[in-house]
Amino acid sequence: MANKRTTRVHQIIAVITSIIGVLLGKYLLFAYVGNDGMDGMFDSYTFQMFQEMSGEIFDALDILFLALAVVPAWRIAAPKVAQPVQPQQSTPTE
Repeated sequence: MANKRTTRVHQIIAVITSIIGVLLGKYLLFAYVGNDGMDGMFDSYTFQMFQEMSGEIFDALDILFLALAVVPAWRIAAPKVAQPVQPQQSTPTE
């Protein structure tokens, strides 16, 4: 299982993909609402408008969404520290 072999690189990849996910979700919502549906969602005009209006589109709630994506991504992908195995104590039977 990969959990035993995770490194900082895995954490960085997890954080980057979570940020991309939030940004992609924001873009898809903008494009869907701006185009009244799926038509023209990925044309250059929609992307240009998204870039120009990014200051108005992003707000404080998006910081919360980023934090809710980045923090778990960082922690879940963290290298696991091996826990020492403690021997089981046998209870004497009478």
